[in-house]
Amino acid sequence: MGAFISGVFTGVAIFYLMYIFSRGRKEEKKEVRRGLYEESYTIASDSTDFVATFEIAEIESTDTKTKVKVISVNTTDSAYNIVGSNDHNILKMMVDNSWVLTEEISWITNQLLK
Repeated sequence: MGAFISGVFTGVAIFYLMYIFSRGRKEEKKEVRRGLYEESYTIASDSTDFVATFEIAEIESTDTKTKVKVISVNTTDSAYNIVGSNDHNILKMMVDNSWVLTEEISWITNQLLK
């Protein structure tokens, strides 16, 4: 009976160690290129028009579309430029991790070598 209990504890310990090491090895998606992406917005409540310029990083791409991660946002309306404000975060979330047409991005860096 003692050998059975020792075997169970050993198995649980090995399983736990494997679980801990496998969690630490998750690869994070690396950015390949950086670019600028512009989008025009209209606020319906007060008919305000502004342009938002997003500094983006390419996560992955196809022939016509690119999945992007937003690095920073700058707008022509200063009310939306306050970092951490609700409006600023909403603008960032609308583009972050979304697919955009590759032709609409002005690339500022070339593809990095792996």
